[in-house]
Amino acid sequence: MSEPIDWLPDGTPYSPRFGDRYHSSANHGLDQARQVFLAGCGLPRAWAGQAQWRILETGFGLGLNFLVTWAAWRADPERPRMLHFVSTEAWPVGADDLLRATAVHPELAPLAEELSDATQRVMLARRVHNDAVRDTKALRARRQVRWLRLAGTAPMPEYFEIAE
Repeated sequence: MSEPIDWLPDGTPYSPRFGDRYHSSANHGLDQARQVFLAGCGLPRAWAGQAQWRILETGFGLGLNFLVTWAAWRADPERPRMLHFVSTEAWPVGADDLLRATAVHPELAPLAEELSDATQRVMLARRVHNDAVRDTKALRARRQVRWLRLAGTAPMPEYFEIAE
């Protein structure tokens, strides 16, 4: 289940859980992501000439820091070949809210679409996997399968759970 977001009249996303805005209303958070996160990390200058670069962010929020970093990486001719961006989020927002938050930034829209598509593929893959696990467990519970040991010695499959 996605974290509910309220949208203020000026278009700023607001968290009812925390009673706070997701980002500043100035330029819909884009300046904040560029100045506080990207420049605060010394990027893109710091990764210039490196083979790879790793970022660990706590609090993905609406993904603006990620999208700004991804855009800067793609635009930088001195970028590392590989960018590892790991972010955690205890209360992830839905893809629709992510797209709505980035709709005011046309330069980020294609990246936001790719991110949304990837999110949908992960959810679909998890559902397909979990359906297969459910069906396998039901099949292995049948008397004939147990008696004839048709399941062999393979371990019982496990469900894969992530927050939606």
